[in-house]
Amino acid sequence: MNGRVIRFFVPGIPMPQGSKKAFYNKRLNRVQLVESCSKVKPWRSDVRVEAMAAMGEARMLIGPVALMVQFLFPRPSGQLGSGRNAGKVKPSAPMAPAGRPDLDKLIRSVCDALKGIAWADDSQVCSLWAKKDYAAPGVRPGAIIQVEPLDASVAPHS
Repeated sequence: MNGRVIRFFVPGIPMPQGSKKAFYNKRLNRVQLVESCSKVKPWRSDVRVEAMAAMGEARMLIGPVALMVQFLFPRPSGQLGSGRNAGKVKPSAPMAPAGRPDLDKLIRSVCDALKGIAWADDSQVCSLWAKKDYAAPGVRPGAIIQVEPLDASVAPHS
């Protein structure tokens, strides 16, 4: 896979990997940690499935990689017109989803999902581009993900 760009789409609502909740399990006599977002596990699974399909028989990347992710969220119906303007975005609607979930937590879920598939460890990600957008009307929500090796020969020197 070295030198090969992997690009794929993961359909669904992107989920953040946020904080963990701790609780004491009396039966096991120990503290356990669980994800605060119950939907992150299925989302990470979907990312893994699509990544494996995109990778095919290619090996995971060794060395520094670049990760680019565009998260597409459904636009709330209140931001769309009605009647003859049905399906059109209202002029007063925001351009991008500035609220939750946090972009860094969305990236965390993708990075953890790609571990062992695109790379050995997400510490290999040395370049990152990420964006939250609303999906255009008629476009499925999800994430467009691209992973590529970083080529030291084109990296700017300081």
